[in-house]
Amino acid sequence: DFAAQMGRPYEGTLGRDFFDRFVIQIDYARRTVQLLDPGSFHYSGSGTTLPLTFEDNLPVVHARFSTGSRKDIEADFVVNTALDSSVLILDRYAETHRLFSPHQKSFSALDLELGLKQQVAFERAKDFRIGPYQTSGTIIEFAPLDSLDSSSVAGEIGAGMLRRFIVIFDYSRRTMALEPNSDFQNDDQEDKSGISLIAQGPGLKTFQVVQVQAGTPAAAAGIHPGDVI
Repeated sequence: DFAAQMGRPYEGTLGRDFFDRFVIQIDYARRTVQLLDPGSFHYSGSGTTLPLTFEDNLPVVHARFSTGSRKDIEADFVVNTALDSSVLILDRYAETHRLFSPHQKSFSALDLELGLKQQVAFERAKDFRIGPYQTSGTIIEFAPLDSLDSSSVAGEIGAGMLRRFIVIFDYSRRTMALEPNSDFQNDDQEDKSGISLIAQGPGLKTFQVVQVQAGTPAAAAGIHPGDVI
């Protein structure tokens, strides 16, 4: 339901077969994508090149992070350009490695991206590091993910983190290059309204409320599921 979630038409996905044919450079700050010839490409930018491995054809990168209850955890993460969140950690990994703090807050939320309506926990990481690049206060979402069934992968890194960089995928050499951009030091933000919306109707111009979280500004304003904005 990408169209309903994002409010724009969706015709399909560019996946592994497409990425195999090119070196793909995504510049999040400029909102551009460049397709480069793998045969003549040689990275000469100011960033860092990191090794990629693959799990079920998904690109995987190594990262290190610290939470309120654990320090310096090293793990592998799928790099998912279609995920809006910064970092998602699987519940089973969090439970195995005891990542949940007794002071951690959780709430019942409908995550349209993941198709979930259950307890989803959020926590700000003390730090999150990919290669030499470290961010502070990164929002980590703890949730199950049926589509990712691997004991060796902790979760996913999404566009909320990738937006801080120019990202260059070179599948032929199994590498990913990162160059920090002007958003690198910006704070990580999560929605504070308490409203979950989907887009409907002709041109996706009708915005319907599908959930209102208790104790939020939306609830205080008297907004209810089914309302149209």
